[in-house]
Amino acid sequence: MRIIPFETTYTKELQTMMQLLRDYIVSLDFWEDDMITIDVSKNIKSIIQSFENKKLLIYLALENQKVIGFVLGKVKNESDEGSKIKKIGSIGQLYVFPEYQKMGVGRHLIKSIEQECKKQGATHMVVGVFAGNPQALGFYEKYGFEKRLITLGKKI
Repeated sequence: MRIIPFETTYTKELQTMMQLLRDYIVSLDFWEDDMITIDVSKNIKSIIQSFENKKLLIYLALENQKVIGFVLGKVKNESDEGSKIKKIGSIGQLYVFPEYQKMGVGRHLIKSIEQECKKQGATHMVVGVFAGNPQALGFYEKYGFEKRLITLGKKI
């Protein structure tokens, strides 16, 4: 298995994984189906454009040239006055096909995006996890992420 920066030849595979991740999140989060109105197939061009403009980081995990997972994130400039942290790396999406989970793929994807964020000056990493996804929460905690902020919500 190897980790590579995204290449446009893998656009269809990225789109498929993003759709699978979206469907999974909708199954977990009571708000998500109401909130996500953009179809991944319509959004993929702007995602790739953001990657090409260096606004997004995307890494792919390959096994014998087959894409088996991806991570998407970015480095955010923190402009709050008084904040000691100037840049934060953020993981927006991470997906590994179920048959490749628990084989270190996610760990390698996280390591790759962390290294690039650090190279770009980030000193901290953040990721959002839905409360209904204890598997993801445990996964990120295993790699050093700690609970920091809890957001509560309800439909009205």
